[in-house]
This record gives sequence, C-alpha cells and structure tokens, in this order.
Amino acid sequence: MVTAFVLMHIKPNKLKIVSNTLSKLEEVKEIHEVYGRFDAIAKIEVANNQELQSFFQNKISIIEGIRTSETLITLDNDYNGNKDNNVDVNELLEEADHEDKDDDVEYEV
Repeated sequence: MVTAFVLMHIKPNKLKIVSNTLSKLEEVKEIHEVYGRFDAIAKIEVANNQELQSFFQNKISIIEGIRTSETLITLDNDYNGNKDNNVDVNELLEEADHEDKDDDVEYEV
C-alpha cells in the first residue's frame, strides 16, 4: 500500500469544484480545504507506485482548477494503524542521542 498526501494550489473560485471532484475518486481517502501556502490537501491510497503514477496521469492532471501540486509519499506504511508494533520510543530516542554524540565535532576559536 502506498499512501501519499497531495498539497494543491487551486485557481480562484475553483476550490469547491476541485474538492467535490476529488472526493468522488476511490483513491482519495480524505480531502481538506486549508489555509496557508496551499489551498487543499488530499490523502491518497493506492496499491503501488505504478498505480500512484497512473492516478496522477489519468485523474489528477485532468482536473480543471488545480494550478500546481506537491506530493508527499509516506515512508511509515508499516506502522499505520498498527498499535502492536512494539516500538519503544524511549529506546529509539536513546539510540538517536547516542548517534548524535558520535557525530559531535569540536571547534576551536
């Protein structure tokens, strides 16, 4: 499973049309109109990268009103919804702290 978030700049007065169009696509699991640098964010779920590419080429690119988009593909799909993954956050933090100490550089002034 591939999960991606698509951040979109939408043409003025087209936000509702784009949101409604996206909400009808089976790959779109969530769509949110937002304030800030982007106008809307959509959560996309597909089986693999080929389906993601096809989704963009055959569905997103033909929606009138989307000026530009930026796509963020998640890396943590193995952990989504899995509460039994037995990851000890404190252990991870200790490992990261230990790695940071190995990389410390001392500077002379």
